[in-house]
Amino acid sequence: MNRVMGYCDRWSVAPGETVRFMVSCLGGDRYDAAIVRLRQPDAGPLATPFAPEPVAAPCNGSHGGRMQSLPAGSLAVVPAHPVFAAASFSLVAYLWPTTPTKGRQAIMGTWNEAAQTGYGIEIGDDGALALRVGAGPGRVATVSTEIPLSTRRWYLVAAAFDAASGDVTLWQEPVNAHGFHPELPVSRHATLVLRPTPSDGPLTFAAWNNGPAHGPSAWGGLAFTKHFNGRIDRPRLAAAALD
Repeated sequence: MNRVMGYCDRWSVAPGETVRFMVSCLGGDRYDAAIVRLRQPDAGPLATPFAPEPVAAPCNGSHGGRMQSLPAGSLAVVPAHPVFAAASFSLVAYLWPTTPTKGRQAIMGTWNEAAQTGYGIEIGDDGALALRVGAGPGRVATVSTEIPLSTRRWYLVAAAFDAASGDVTLWQEPVNAHGFHPELPVSRHATLVLRPTPSDGPLTFAAWNNGPAHGPSAWGGLAFTKHFNGRIDRPRLAAAALD
């Protein structure tokens, strides 16, 4: 079934002003448009129906159309900066996940999903906190706490990476009462041979940079992926491996 979806860029205009319409076609490549005056409002099944009256306008007629996606998902972006390329780093935040088992979800970092470069902390496929670093396609390393996060519980999560030694430390610490759940703080240590290639992209929260967008973009012509469901509070980035 062919469908047309559209919206205007403002609710009302005065005579002589301009209003723009954004249109997306699903299943077809053309659509008909016409400006009309609605002389009779639709006040219910017992009322007189709409009585559209055509209004002459240059935009009336048939137009070429295409499907235009509308990216969904909230995120925050800090524009690229040299400080994000620090060799050693620590990432810290409070986290309240609502769907930790739905697959990989970005928390914060410079990770570029398309280029496989940079670094970031995320929820892994197993629902646990993970640090992901990359030096290009096929050269990616991850460290995980391997303990799934609980739904709707606040955590202090953190990752520290020492570029000189390659040492990584992860923290996943519940910070509020959660009934009689026996969950305890978790820390993991590992040593990586791989060193992340600095990303020339932004620092992102709740979604990963997925390279140039091929349609509407939420920010700076970039596409985003691996959106996070939940809350992130008081994020911190340090250019050192903190204890």
